[in-house]
Amino acid sequence: ILMLEENTIPETVVYIGARAFHGSAWMEKQRVFSPMVTVGDMLLDGSGCVGEAVIPENIRLICGWAFAGGTGIESIRFLSDQVKAEAYAFRNCIYLRKLFFADGSSVTFQGISDRERDFPAAFSALAKQAAADSLNCFKTDEKDVLVECTGNISELLVAEGIKAIGDNVFQDGNLLTEITLPLSVTSIGKNAFAGCRWLKAVRQAHRVESVGVRAFSGCGTLERVEFGEKLRDIGARAFENCTALREVFLPEGIAEIPDRAFFRCHSLRKIYLPSTLKRIGKEAFAFCRSLQKPDIPEGVLVEERAFAGIGERE
Repeated sequence: ILMLEENTIPETVVYIGARAFHGSAWMEKQRVFSPMVTVGDMLLDGSGCVGEAVIPENIRLICGWAFAGGTGIESIRFLSDQVKAEAYAFRNCIYLRKLFFADGSSVTFQGISDRERDFPAAFSALAKQAAADSLNCFKTDEKDVLVECTGNISELLVAEGIKAIGDNVFQDGNLLTEITLPLSVTSIGKNAFAGCRWLKAVRQAHRVESVGVRAFSGCGTLERVEFGEKLRDIGARAFENCTALREVFLPEGIAEIPDRAFFRCHSLRKIYLPSTLKRIGKEAFAFCRSLQKPDIPEGVLVEERAFAGIGERE
């Protein structure tokens, strides 16, 4: 099927199954002409749509997986009230925020709570499916902690309502390049992003209060994490070997920078130490060769080799 380049579908065909031509050269050719690939009254593929996807009035069936992975889709507008969608039609459309229906009504998605939400009766089936499909990649426990994330999404927007990034969730991930957290996330678990070698930025971590042990250890391309005033606890070795990390905001309220927290963060140039700080652990900033030694508040316990090798080549 991957080599299929030409394809003639007779008018007598009334149904085409999910992903029937997925990955084929024929499908790629169709996408050149239009971001939506249709046959008769069936929509086979619309994953390349950006912004608002408008479903043509003649479409009666959105085939399974038609919009799967459509991370550029922000809203979908239905021009007909006779549209049905098969399973996983909207799978992992994580940026989908709004549906517009033919009668003028609309639905705005709110986050993880949409899984249990009651939608307007007239278009309840479509709304429920779109909500479930778009949240499909987020596996949470009973406390709304993210315990698994599927879908191989490189620029990930975590759903509003998820309260924490659990232990080991993204560990050793090879595709993740950027993640944006909702304001509902207050903690990042141990090893959560350890070994994500292509992760460059963690955005909107403004309400994160705690970062677990080795949470970002070995993230060699990580340049910035957008923490806010809520941060209080950093785990040991949390940013160890984050060699591209340029800046970290440590707000007032932090009492300890633990052992090897920023060990070998070669690109870290400057850091402000809050007045609430009581301890800087062993090798906390060791071999941060670009770092200017910060002003250390009076009374802070500075452990062995906390600043060993800063400003020097190893």
